[in-house]
Amino acid sequence: MNGRVHWRVESRYRKTWRTKVHAAWLASGLRDQVGGPTVAKRVWLTAYTWNVLDHDGLVSALKPTLDGLVDAKVIHSDAPSSGHSVIYSQQIRRGGRGVEIVVEDQ
Repeated sequence: MNGRVHWRVESRYRKTWRTKVHAAWLASGLRDQVGGPTVAKRVWLTAYTWNVLDHDGLVSALKPTLDGLVDAKVIHSDAPSSGHSVIYSQQIRRGGRGVEIVVEDQ
């Protein structure tokens, strides 16, 4: 086996994360505290993981989270030319894995 996940399973995983991020943003009540989607923002994404990921793996793992912020219209795009800064970090926390998201205007 090559260790890859079937594309439908991967697609469902990504869609679930995007939906959860969008719902969490709406529930947070922070929509009025940051500027519109085109206002430059600094986004910190901290992954709490079981093992350390290399940088490419970390960015790939957090892509659905960033896409969820685009879906929620927190940022208008995740392209490098969008004017938004995304800072990726990770911490080993085997007891409670997940992602912490911090957004602020630049």
